[in-house]
Order: sequence, then structure tokens, then C-alpha cells
Amino acid sequence: MAQLAYQAKPTRQTLERWDAVLTATADYMASYAWKNESSGRYDVGPPSYGVTENTPPSVTQNLAYEDIEGLIISVKIAYWRYGLDVAREWKARLGQAVPDKWTRVASNLAPPPQVDGLYAVYDGLNSSWWEDSKLNGDPRSLIMLQGILPDTPAVDSEIALKTADKIWEVWTDTKIRGWGRPVLAINSARIGNPERAIYHLTAYDYWIFDDAGFAVRGGDGGTPPPFMSGNAGFLYAVAYMAAGWNGSEGHAPGFPKDRAWTVKEEGLLKAL
Repeated sequence: MAQLAYQAKPTRQTLERWDAVLTATADYMASYAWKNESSGRYDVGPPSYGVTENTPPSVTQNLAYEDIEGLIISVKIAYWRYGLDVAREWKARLGQAVPDKWTRVASNLAPPPQVDGLYAVYDGLNSSWWEDSKLNGDPRSLIMLQGILPDTPAVDSEIALKTADKIWEVWTDTKIRGWGRPVLAINSARIGNPERAIYHLTAYDYWIFDDAGFAVRGGDGGTPPPFMSGNAGFLYAVAYMAAGWNGSEGHAPGFPKDRAWTVKEEGLLKAL
């Protein structure tokens, strides 16, 4: 949020307005991570709870995408690095000293876990997790590593791309729930596959909207419409694809270039 505010209004006033929030957040993040003496790296959790709410919180660490117990906001090991880097950059913009602990933790965080050259949901899994319906039924945490999460040194773009292609095979239409399609569309746009992004946003045989235009969550959640996460995700994905993101080039970078789409937008800023 602070980065978006600064992107919209890059002034010292913006920096000062958000400084206390970023400082307190980064202090917490640096204190929550703990040094694993075996690996020499800083780990995050346990306790930690996956965004898909299907991981054991008392033993899970270094989730790809996680909800820290007792918090509303979602974070991940890669997001931890991104957040600390933003806070450090914020201090530099203000001409203030960067706390040593922020730098020490950020520079030595454990990387997002991998298995066989692909990202995994959390540490300790082997390649058989792709066959575990409790985990592969909703692997959106891995999709978030590229797209929802801005670029960060913690994420290897080639591994993220291979992981996204694997998820395309595993997370099929009948399994995708809630705000999964917008997340998939954003990731697809980010990795240079706009055709796949369009597919995810227009698969209306599976992604149902009611007669008032509100997204239906689907699955067994029993959540009645309006399912705001679905609607908000849809709007964000379209804006993301139309206006682009930091580093994207050209007009409407998230849409196919086959002239099947005429995209017009106004007043939108690039995503991070």
C-alpha cells in the first residue's frame, strides 16, 4: 500500500506519512524470523498457516504464501524479503539509517522451498506432494510468487515460470475456487502468457456470476454471493492486464496482441 501511495505521489510528504507504519512492520518482521543454526538462514514460522488453510500451522515453516497466526494480512517467505527490502529502501529515500537487523534478516532469509526444480508449498515436502489432493487441489500460493508479489531477489523467474506451467496441468478448471482465477490471470500476464490470462477470466462455464453480476465462490465453501474477493480480484486482474506493471512495456501488456481485443483504459497506474 505504501509503495502504491509513493508511486502515485512520490514526495517526501508521502514518505513521512508512511514511515512509522513501515518501521513498525519491518521491526516486527525482522523479530519474527528466527535464525536456523543448522542452515545459517532465517526461517519464518512455525507457527504459520497457509493462505489455502490446508497446512499444519504448528509445524509449517517457510510457506510460499502464508497467514501468520493471529494476523489478518497474508505474507510469505518471498514476501518477507520483499517487505524488508521496501522498508530499507524507504529509509534510504528519507536519508535515515537502516536498522542493521533488517538488513541481516533480509539478506539471509531462507529461499522459497523447492522440490525437483519447482517451487513447493512449504519446507519438508517431496515430489509426491503434487499427487496429494489436499495440497494440489489449491496451489494458488505458488502462483502468487510471480504476479501478486512484485519482483524480488527471493524468486527465481525461471523456476516460477516452470512452476506456473506445472500448476496449469494440475490445477484444472473443476478445482479452481473463489479468487483463484484472478490470481491465475495476473500470473499468466506477468509471465508473458496473455492468452492463458484471458482464458482464466472468461471460463464462465466454471466461474459463475449471479444475475446481479456478483461472482459465486464455488466449491463446498457454502459462501453466498456476493463473494467480494472474486469480484475485487476480477477487477484488479483486468486493470493489471490493461495498465501493466512495473517493468511491463507497451499498451495493455496483459492482453493478446492478435487484434481480437481493443483495450481502452484511463486513470490507471501500473501495478507494482
